[in-house]
Amino acid sequence: MKNKKLLFILIPVAILVWGNIAWKIFMAMNGEDTVEQKIHPPIVPATGIAAFNDTFSISLDYRDPFLAKPVRKPAVSGNHQATTVPSNIPPKKGNNENFPSIVYTGIIKNEKSKKELVLVQINGQNYTMKVGDIASEVQLLKVMKDAIEVKHGNIKKRIEK
Repeated sequence: MKNKKLLFILIPVAILVWGNIAWKIFMAMNGEDTVEQKIHPPIVPATGIAAFNDTFSISLDYRDPFLAKPVRKPAVSGNHQATTVPSNIPPKKGNNENFPSIVYTGIIKNEKSKKELVLVQINGQNYTMKVGDIASEVQLLKVMKDAIEVKHGNIKKRIEK
């Protein structure tokens, strides 16, 4: 008996709500479409107003919030000459010349077996490696959270993610 009383109250409330929604939709579709247009007079520049130049200067001698010391620019004298670097000096040749381009793209961990697979891109080729594997003459030595350590020939490098 209790549920019937509640049902007799909720059904008319639902009918009123949906009837109100239907009435608003009906009025929006069949109502009058009147749009008021306000015509503004054209904007005419005011005459007699004097234009003035605003002059200001910026002081760059402010305190650095991280260092607690004011930033000071070194004094520049007008007599110094620009130094030029000779362009005929060849670049230094190091061991990095034949080192392949390596990108550490990610790591896959198996939670059950605690094994790690590292996703590495070597010279544009994608490889899945684990510690000790060799791909394109590059050996994976160590895996860290944000970097890996690889060896190519006698050169060891740390590759950041």
